[in-house]
Amino acid sequence: MGEKKIALGGLWGSARAFFLAALWARCNKPMLVVCANTPEAEILSADLKFFQQLFLKSGIKKPPVSDSDITGLFPAIEILPYEPLSASIEITAKRI
Repeated sequence: MGEKKIALGGLWGSARAFFLAALWARCNKPMLVVCANTPEAEILSADLKFFQQLFLKSGIKKPPVSDSDITGLFPAIEILPYEPLSASIEITAKRI
């Protein structure tokens, strides 16, 4: 069975998170969302968690095993490979 790919554009602000949460509620598969930068990813993650909780409370989606199964954020290291710096402890801890 072939996987379906979705390409969508033109959504602004929280509309992106609402669409992704609705897709999450409808599909029963893990999703990966890639953002251009960390601030955008953090905002989308917070909005997405809000809408996912809304779908869970309304009974549209069955609850997962734990809250960590809902949305996770994998932050970028934001240090170029040739720079003599190491990632902050906070970012390294979030990536584990």
